[in-house]
Amino acid sequence: MPAAVTKTPLFTSGEIKWSDLRDAFKQSGSQISAAELRRNLDTGNNNPIVPDATENAAVASSTNWSASQMRNTIKTYDITQTGTDNNNASLSAFGFNVGTQNWNANLGKNIKKRMIIDGTIGSSNVNQYACYLNELAYNLRIEVNGGIYGQGGVGSSSGQGQNGGPAMYVRSTGGQVNIVVGGSAQIYGGGAGGSRGINGANGADSSCSATYDYNTGQGCGGCPGCESGEQYLYCYDSGTCASGKGWRTPYYTTGCRHTYYYSVPGALGGQGGTGGDGQGYNKTRTDAPDFGAGGGPTRGATGGCPNYGGNGYDGQRGSDGATWGASSSATSLANGGGAGSAISGSNYQVTGSVSATTIKGTYQP
Repeated sequence: MPAAVTKTPLFTSGEIKWSDLRDAFKQSGSQISAAELRRNLDTGNNNPIVPDATENAAVASSTNWSASQMRNTIKTYDITQTGTDNNNASLSAFGFNVGTQNWNANLGKNIKKRMIIDGTIGSSNVNQYACYLNELAYNLRIEVNGGIYGQGGVGSSSGQGQNGGPAMYVRSTGGQVNIVVGGSAQIYGGGAGGSRGINGANGADSSCSATYDYNTGQGCGGCPGCESGEQYLYCYDSGTCASGKGWRTPYYTTGCRHTYYYSVPGALGGQGGTGGDGQGYNKTRTDAPDFGAGGGPTRGATGGCPNYGGNGYDGQRGSDGATWGASSSATSLANGGGAGSAISGSNYQVTGSVSATTIKGTYQP
């Protein structure tokens, strides 16, 4: 929604009196001189009597001043944001860009300026600021009475939860920007997404054995041997393999036992749970869903094998999504996601009704 510009042109018509010039520009004291009414170009002056502004370009800054030059001049320049500005994923990473509002080239001049945020500014993407300023600016005051909200991080199904999104970025390459927090303001970084829980351990492996008894073929004149590692059971005379004058040679058969050994794997552990979503602009915080239960017992690998592998262990629950401007808890698998910042940048100060209610997330005081 377009932000509204407020500036009051002075001396648009009629006589220009010294007393009126004094009241409009000096606003204190009983006298004012022509020298004081020259346009002040000093960007380091935080309270110029006649400020430098595009609208004041006709006012002399050194010599040849005249009262007629004060026609349609201004003392301050304000822009007010109302309604809702949603920085969705299709917009730039800059969100509501304070620097591109209709300042009429006055941001870099020393006229007192206010960016008044009375409405709602939100970001639908954790990689995008909701409100943004990165400009050469002097004598700029950002008054926040409404809400500026970062996006919440998504809970992870594989590892660390997504970081919460930032709410506000302010950087001035000129003078320090004063961010004034109103009593009803809400400057909230997004909450972090929860991290995934670790998988449950597999059940303990077991083992199983089974035996198979068999008779060997016949051996003429002696018992056949069993295979290496087999158990010898018996040997018996199973007939005659040869005979001669009054004698015979018997056949012998051996009974052997072969043992088969099997490994029985334990049941698979349950899957770790997905993390919950962090709180953010148009996004509700959620708890982590249920974890995966461990698998049941597994049967031995062959029929008749009585042993079972151990039961699998339950997977770990993921961590819950975090509230505004907070990080999520770590799990055994991964660290928790990071909190979205409330205000970041440089060359700014925060004043006004600063509390845990008006600001949630990190910022530079």
